Order: sequence, then C-alpha cells, then structure tokens
Amino acid sequence: MIPQKIINEVIELQAWAMVFNEKATRLRSELERFYAPAPKRGKKKILSAQQEAALITKRRQSILKANKNKF
Repeated sequence: MIPQKIINEVIELQAWAMVFNEKATRLRSELERFYAPAPKRGKKKILSAQQEAALITKRRQSILKANKNKF
C-alpha cells in the first residue's frame, strides 16, 4: 500500500503542474500577440490576376535562365 504522504505529494505536484501549464499557455498567447505581424496598410493590390501571373512567369523564366547559365 502506498503511504498517504507520497499520495499527497503527488497530488501537490499535479496541482503545480496545472498552474505551470496555465501560466505557460498565458505566456505563449501573450508572446504570439506581441510578435504577431502588423496588419498590412497602405499599398493595395494594383495588378490584376493576369498581370500578376505574367510577372511570376517572367520571374521564374529569368531564374531558370540564370540556373542554366551556371552549369
């Protein structure tokens, strides 16, 4: 049979673990709020979807050309 003293210590440790978990969760949420990226302001989307796709295609082609020239 397990002595009552050990059972009480286990219960106390479980209570401390719950308190620690709550504090860690609270700290994590505060850090996430503090380091969250700022909302984007100012520039709005100017390009249409087709123009954006053309720019992406052009950028990819230039990257492919640069990679071909390396080898």
